[in-house]
Amino acid sequence: MKNDELEVIDAYNEKEKTKEFIPVKKRESARSSAYRETKSREQLEEKMVEMKPTAPRKVRKFKTGLFMQTVFCAFSFLFIIGCCFFYGNRLIKYYRIYNPKDASGKVLSLLSNKITSSSSFVYEGDGLYLVNGNYIYKGEEKNNYISFSGFTWRILKINEDRTVDLVLDNSINNLKWNSKITNYSNSDINDYLKKEFLPLLDKSKLVKTGVCNDLINDLSEVNCTKIDSSNYVRLLTIEEFLNSQAEEKSYISSENDNIWLSSRGKEKAWVINGKSLSYADVTDSYDVKPVITLKNSVAVSGGEGTEKSPYTVDDKASKLTYGDHIKLDKDIWTVYKIEKNKIYLSLTNLYKSTYRFDTTGNKYNISSKNSIGTYLNTKYLNSLSYKNKLLDNEWYIGQYNNSYADIKSEKVTCKVGLTSVMDFKFDKADNYFLINGAQDGNIYIYKEGLTTAKGTINRGVKPSIVIKKTDIKSGSGSLDDPYVLED
Repeated sequence: MKNDELEVIDAYNEKEKTKEFIPVKKRESARSSAYRETKSREQLEEKMVEMKPTAPRKVRKFKTGLFMQTVFCAFSFLFIIGCCFFYGNRLIKYYRIYNPKDASGKVLSLLSNKITSSSSFVYEGDGLYLVNGNYIYKGEEKNNYISFSGFTWRILKINEDRTVDLVLDNSINNLKWNSKITNYSNSDINDYLKKEFLPLLDKSKLVKTGVCNDLINDLSEVNCTKIDSSNYVRLLTIEEFLNSQAEEKSYISSENDNIWLSSRGKEKAWVINGKSLSYADVTDSYDVKPVITLKNSVAVSGGEGTEKSPYTVDDKASKLTYGDHIKLDKDIWTVYKIEKNKIYLSLTNLYKSTYRFDTTGNKYNISSKNSIGTYLNTKYLNSLSYKNKLLDNEWYIGQYNNSYADIKSEKVTCKVGLTSVMDFKFDKADNYFLINGAQDGNIYIYKEGLTTAKGTINRGVKPSIVIKKTDIKSGSGSLDDPYVLED
């Protein structure tokens, strides 16, 4: 061939080499893949058509959603009705509590509102003070008397939350604090108030009241960080006594009063001595004046707050209560304890004759001819025109050592006894035997408080008896108008 033709052939071959070479199998594979892809797409579309929800399924889904909505709406409606019923009842309940009525439908005033609305506030001298949101009575106030659960109290303070603090007007007993120094919550006197006094009160009208268990060694540093809030009844605090004073006078105590406080120091406990404060050994005996707190919902049913017409927060309704007087024949007796069907009475005044306790020991004995127990259950008993009304009773005659409960270690059964160390004492009689002996062989007597004396020396006698609880025939229960019971 010619050279020119050869150059053209070579150029053509070089051009063919530069073209992309696709093998036959590869091209067939690519066509197969495209085919499969197209086929798969057609099958997928057919499948999607097959999976398309039918009309009946749409209806079922719609019905399910409608059912859930109906259940939710019904539940919501019931919930709203329940809330309206619950909170409506609470509203009615609290409306009734804070808008009380008596049996005739007459609207009563809350005690706190009655006091604050009818009293004039003062800034000096005797009266009702407003101090940091609290209403506090100070000085020798004459208009803070209140009757509750058969006892006469004095109003200490109306708190910010409208609860009302009360202190008993007179002491109920004269006891030891403890056998050794301890905080008030662990003291024997606290145990006595909770177990012996609290059951006498209408607890439904009370709220718990706090007791400070801090050591107080200096009156200039009266702090309270350890508070026991488990009590419904307690003793006065240092702060309460100091706050009750105006010009060094207080309605809480008189010149000769010696009253336990709930505050203690490192080695002794605090007491009120007349109009001042001091320390005392916990084994000494002092007056017990309980303190309670009334609920802010307590209503006043009558009275003006005076001694003759105290505020009343419960209706006595001629019901026999502690401290009431009963006349049996010509004798006047004082109620000092009430059980289910029994009334415990102590002679209001001392018996006309003095007598020795015993010449041979310090236990109340009903078989020794030289014992006061024998005398009371023979000669004295036979002198009573109403002796058939007297019930046999178990009298606690154990020694009073470390705790008032010690006297329960021994008892005797007879018709006539004496009041014990633990029994409440409401009368002004003085210098008479109690039924319990002491560790030193002496007898406990009540003479301006609790003390001991020899049993061989003649002293006053204040007999105690128990009668069946009966209906009241006449009288008001006062010393001048004692109750007369039905036969």
